[in-house]
Amino acid sequence: MSHRCARSDFCDELAGAAETSFFRTYRGDPESRVLGRTENLAVIADLSPLTSGHILILSKRHHLNFARVVENYPFEITTLLNLLLPQYVQTFGRMTILEHGSAENMVNGACITHAHLHLLPISRQAVDEMMESDGLRWTSFPSLEDFGRPPWTRSAYYLSGAESCFRLYEPTPGLPRQYLRSVAGAILGIPDPEWDWAVVVRKELFRETIARTSNWVFPLTD
Repeated sequence: MSHRCARSDFCDELAGAAETSFFRTYRGDPESRVLGRTENLAVIADLSPLTSGHILILSKRHHLNFARVVENYPFEITTLLNLLLPQYVQTFGRMTILEHGSAENMVNGACITHAHLHLLPISRQAVDEMMESDGLRWTSFPSLEDFGRPPWTRSAYYLSGAESCFRLYEPTPGLPRQYLRSVAGAILGIPDPEWDWAVVVRKELFRETIARTSNWVFPLTD
């Protein structure tokens, strides 16, 4: 089951709408930030990257968290990641996957979030150490495919991981709304609150990411 939301900026952008956050920020230069597509997924450059290599994988249909995406397209996401991983590591050195999964019972609701994974060239161990220090409880999984089922498909969570080691953390009250960006920002040495995508837009890192991924190969086409 997917959710439709007229106010989802990702949905509007993938549908080709003109008035989106991406268009308002870059004004047609470049015309698109899509790096590649598969039948049900899209890979795009982050609008306000924390570093070169900050990209997103998102579902073309509106889902609240990526556990639902994995539940619906397990083979497709696995195939995509298996092809992306060596290309990503060759280009940027290493890869960690992060996600803030949302749920219907969250205060901000479905219209604020559209399921997407963050891919960043940062240390997974450093991410986990920081989240553990914040007192978050976690469950481990050997692969993304293993969390595409209840309760995670209907729960809010934080995801961190790489290759065969993934953790799902249970959110606690009082954390920043963009908690995972704050964690990644701290690891990258970005001052608070400059990790907030609305505070600083790093256009030079965005264009560098586009350029460095221009020759990547994707497994499927529309």
